[in-house]
Amino acid sequence: MAQLASERQSKILDLLRLQGTVETNALAEELGVSTMTIHRDLNKLAEAGIINKVHGGATLYKPMEKPISPDLCPTCGKVVKERTAFILHTDNGDQYRACCPHCGLMLIASSTNIKSALATDFLYGTIVSITQTTFLMHSNLTVCCSPTILTFDKPEDAIRFQRGFGGTLADYETARQFIQHSMHPNMRPNEVE
Repeated sequence: MAQLASERQSKILDLLRLQGTVETNALAEELGVSTMTIHRDLNKLAEAGIINKVHGGATLYKPMEKPISPDLCPTCGKVVKERTAFILHTDNGDQYRACCPHCGLMLIASSTNIKSALATDFLYGTIVSITQTTFLMHSNLTVCCSPTILTFDKPEDAIRFQRGFGGTLADYETARQFIQHSMHPNMRPNEVE
């Protein structure tokens, strides 16, 4: 009898908790599925922010680890570009730079010691407090990580951009809840905290 994707993913997470890392080929053999099926399962878990997909396998996602280089995103490992940078300050004075609002919101959702956060206006490059930012989620423009989330200082700029590229406008709290729900898809939004 074939396993459901959720059952396989649960077994993958159990193995990761025991071993710390897993290899794609070993998972395919252990679970009796193709490596392509394992890649799809790992992609789903990585998109949810639960694991880090690495060459040949995966590791558990560890929030707020310092990247190897300050120019790399601590969430996905991509180079942080000024146009989409998301800057977080912690209670103990550390600063983290995420590559995009999607990764920045994931860091916020996985940490309890964020003191403040700043986003970069996508059009003008100005730095704005995330509580004053208008978020555009799921536009047709792919900029960095998926789903694409862009930030705008002025709501009217976000509305004009939405007309051309689609997507959904959100304030900070709505965007934060969206990311939290994507990280914990089986929970109702009010249970995620």
